[in-house]
Amino acid sequence: MGSLTGFGTVKLDQARLAGLNPDVFGAVSRAMELGIPTGGNRIREFVSGALDNASLPVSRASAAISINAGQARFSDVVVDAAGADLDVVAGIDLTDATLNALLTLNGQASSSGASRPAVLVTLKGPLPSPHRTIDTSVLTSWLTLRAADVKSRQIDAMERSRREAAAPAPQSAVPPADAARASAPSSSTTPMSITPDVPNETSANIQAPVLPPPVTIPVAPKPHAPLRAGDAAPSRAIARPPGLIGAQN
Repeated sequence: MGSLTGFGTVKLDQARLAGLNPDVFGAVSRAMELGIPTGGNRIREFVSGALDNASLPVSRASAAISINAGQARFSDVVVDAAGADLDVVAGIDLTDATLNALLTLNGQASSSGASRPAVLVTLKGPLPSPHRTIDTSVLTSWLTLRAADVKSRQIDAMERSRREAAAPAPQSAVPPADAARASAPSSSTTPMSITPDVPNETSANIQAPVLPPPVTIPVAPKPHAPLRAGDAAPSRAIARPPGLIGAQN
């Protein structure tokens, strides 16, 4: 076995990998929200139990294998799994049938560009039952950042509520049509009208008091110039009766 040398490809279809529950990250998050203590070694124990609750469904996996001096190395490992991503770095010592592998189970990011939770599983020892070691340092850091983010959002929500409560109630805006109606004179108000100064019919019908008959004032005679000597006295015209006008003898 120690003199084996070669290379090849390993493929795996429709498999399930035990001890790699993809819902482990959701279980830990729910535990923290419920106040279940997960500090110190408790989180490692909790993750270990959660990993064993289900297996990781793999639709297809492939890797290149190279063998040299009885040591098999896997490279270019691609695993199409559901619910989580799996990165694999593994090697097998064919002389004593021992496995040395590092499996990184990565959860889904909550948003684009956000950090992803991860659990590192080390398998080391004789096949088919190597010893498993779980590293939760990356997961702990992710949980700490998540708790800080949740706390920050809660504080922002409380500050927003306090500002909204302290702010005065906004006045309702008057629509332009209502504003125009409000500025226009009310229809119930009698508009001021200017009445021309015309004679009052009542006063026109009242008759004036009867005046006394007119008084005729005779015109004073013109003064005559004094007669001088030799001037003849003016002849007086003899007035004739109207009936005798034109009748002459």
